[in-house]
Amino acid sequence: MLRVSSFLFSVVLVLTSCTKEKAVELVEDDCGEVSYSAQIAPLIQQSCATNLGPGTGCHDGWILEYENLEAPINNGTFWSAIETGYMPKIPNAFGIEELTLEEKELFRCWIKQGALNN
Repeated sequence: MLRVSSFLFSVVLVLTSCTKEKAVELVEDDCGEVSYSAQIAPLIQQSCATNLGPGTGCHDGWILEYENLEAPINNGTFWSAIETGYMPKIPNAFGIEELTLEEKELFRCWIKQGALNN
């Protein structure tokens, strides 16, 4: 019984010594520099836009311009849409596929780095 208690105490001690802050630091260190023009803009074009023009109800053309992204990035709605899966909307009739974990991480890193127009 004492061995089981010691083991459980050790497991709890190890698990509680890991903090969310440490995990976030490690992920941020793995980001590398993310470029809007080379990585984010093509991803938006591929996964968030239909190119069907105004009135289609599916992100239209506003999302293709960096200047139009600043307000949603600053107020958190851009990342929220990606994180919750609201963007891109799945299923859809436009052939747009769900973002992969790597693509979501790329968006997250870009936003954490200040969402620069680089």
